[in-house]
Amino acid sequence: MAAGLPVVVTLNGGGSDDILDHGRTGLYCGVDPASIADGLQRLIDDPGVTRGWARAVGVDVARRRYGQDRYRSGIMRVYDSLCSPAD
Repeated sequence: MAAGLPVVVTLNGGGSDDILDHGRTGLYCGVDPASIADGLQRLIDDPGVTRGWARAVGVDVARRRYGQDRYRSGIMRVYDSLCSPAD
């Protein structure tokens, strides 16, 4: 997503379930090979639409959620909480 490319993600209860917006930033599929192949085939069959999803939304979502600024501010929150005087 961060590279501006559509993604195919398996629904498996992991972190990807929180990242992808199905039909907007990529496609969800099942964990079986046939479902994964169907998702990939959809990207191959209609690259214009799926690239549009990724460029329009995916890059922005990836940068907001996982970019350097968010990472840096999260680390600083941890440091601040560790360095704060105990009440």
